[in-house]
This record gives sequence, structure tokens and C-alpha cells, in this order.
Amino acid sequence: MTASPIRFCKDIGMFAYNRSREISCVHKTIFCDEECFNIKLEKAFGHGIRPKDIRNDAYWATLDGATVKSDLARKHKQTKRVRFMTRGEAFATLADVMKVRDILKTNPDTLFWIPTRGWRDTPLKNS
Repeated sequence: MTASPIRFCKDIGMFAYNRSREISCVHKTIFCDEECFNIKLEKAFGHGIRPKDIRNDAYWATLDGATVKSDLARKHKQTKRVRFMTRGEAFATLADVMKVRDILKTNPDTLFWIPTRGWRDTPLKNS
């Protein structure tokens, strides 16, 4: 497994994981297409964003509850709150719902913030 891409976001005071918008933002809205800050970052920083997105997606593919627990155990700043995602979307597929469920059950002492548009998909909403 590659090194953890979890990062501390000083402005929100918590750690965060990310995914690429291409793979994860399947429930985006028209507003998302027009105002997406990831697109703005890609335009501002050019090709520097894409390699990070590839690493984030590869890590997400292997992520499970035990890995999150291990990632957080190595951190010195507060780890009682973690955000899924500051870039991208946590719930793109039903498999993502099951993955997040495992992460939450394995890390009951951590509060996960999960802004999502996944509720727009009825099967995901009902799972």
C-alpha cells in the first residue's frame, strides 16, 4: 500500500481524505459543473493536481476501517474528527457505502463529516 494521503486541513481543524472528481462526483449537479472548485484548482495548478488525484483514488480503493485507524494513530493533531472529502465525493457507488460503513464501525470514537450528493441516487440513499 502507498503512503496515506490523509492531510490536516488547518482551516477546518481536522484531517481529510480526498478523491478525484472524475471518478467520485457521479451525483454532481448543474451547479457543480459551473462552480466546481476542483476544476478551478486544476486550471490554476495544471498538471500538478492529476498525480495527486490518482494517488488519492488508488488509496481509497484499498482503504478500510483498520487502515483509517492506523492512519489516525500516527497523527499528533486531534483525530476525533475526519472529513470525507474536501475534494471529490465519498459515495459514488454502493461499494463506497459499504466501505464507509466499515470505516465508521471500526472507528467509533471518531466523528466523520461526510458532505455528499449521494442522496440524489435512490439505491444509495436507501442502503
